[in-house]
Amino acid sequence: MRTPANSVVIALASLVLTSCGGGGDGGSGGTPTTPAANEFLITGPIVNLKGSGMVLVNTGSNGVVEAAIPASVTSFEFPRLATGQSYNVTIKSQPTNPSQICTVTGGVGKVTGPTTTISINCVTSTFEVRGSIGGLTGAGLALSLNGGTAQAITAGSTVFTFPPIESGALYAVTIAAQPAGLTCVINNGAGSVSNATVTTVQVICAAIGSTPTITVGGQTAGLGINGLTLSLNGGTPFAVAASGGNGTFTFPPTTLQAGDLYSVVIVTQPNSQGRASCGLARARGRVVGATNVTNVFVHCSVAGPQYQNGGFVTTLNGKRQFLIIWPDNNFALVQRADQPACPNLGPWP
Repeated sequence: MRTPANSVVIALASLVLTSCGGGGDGGSGGTPTTPAANEFLITGPIVNLKGSGMVLVNTGSNGVVEAAIPASVTSFEFPRLATGQSYNVTIKSQPTNPSQICTVTGGVGKVTGPTTTISINCVTSTFEVRGSIGGLTGAGLALSLNGGTAQAITAGSTVFTFPPIESGALYAVTIAAQPAGLTCVINNGAGSVSNATVTTVQVICAAIGSTPTITVGGQTAGLGINGLTLSLNGGTPFAVAASGGNGTFTFPPTTLQAGDLYSVVIVTQPNSQGRASCGLARARGRVVGATNVTNVFVHCSVAGPQYQNGGFVTTLNGKRQFLIIWPDNNFALVQRADQPACPNLGPWP
């Protein structure tokens, strides 16, 4: 029996594969052997398989045999069984990228001859494209998905939803019409559908002439020497001026919108005798609404850290604190256990 050109063949451990073009199972020494007249492959077609990762299982008279099925394969084969032996073909893992649901028809039976009843059919999963809306105080906004029919959005709406599209498909949400008196922009508006509903698209609206952007900043403590530079989301290093004590800083205006993630890291430490002297708190998060981020905290010890059990002791607001620094420059700040006013010893929020 010839092996279908675009099939997956699963060989038992006791069998030896023959060279390319051999139609039968291998025997000892690689010599082709002729299958017994009453032995037949367990095989069938696979329809519309696009994703990868599908695993089939045949639980039959020869035990449990698994088969990993590559994307786009159009048929499968399990090793031969003799007449009268049982087979039970099921799906152990569904394909992904794109996400699909596959079903087996006629997968249970006993061998009476060549199998002709087993088939596998796959259907690509679909997922909605959703998002949030901020600042929509006027009427007239219309959104479009992939250039399709515009969807009118009611004034005051805070969310939108487009009908499902197939996993693996590209999506692009655009503004088909601007609302009266407002200018709206889209953030995270394009991408590809994976294996879940798209929820990261944001529509941000503001009065005409204003720019709906978010700033990120915070406070410094103990920064008494120049040289500290920070970076926001991997952007250009931003120099923070020495304050001689407590101060504030704000990154230049950004294109961040409501719901965006932000991450502040230290690029260079102050030139304090070669010692790393500053750490960060609340340096990562997500923009909430249209509110600027103002609570990133930079704490510095210009004289160098006083290490104690992996951290160092410092003073903030007149109280002795214990500062624990991790390798990524994030830190937790807790009061000493002997402080009567200390409510708990958890990380500083």
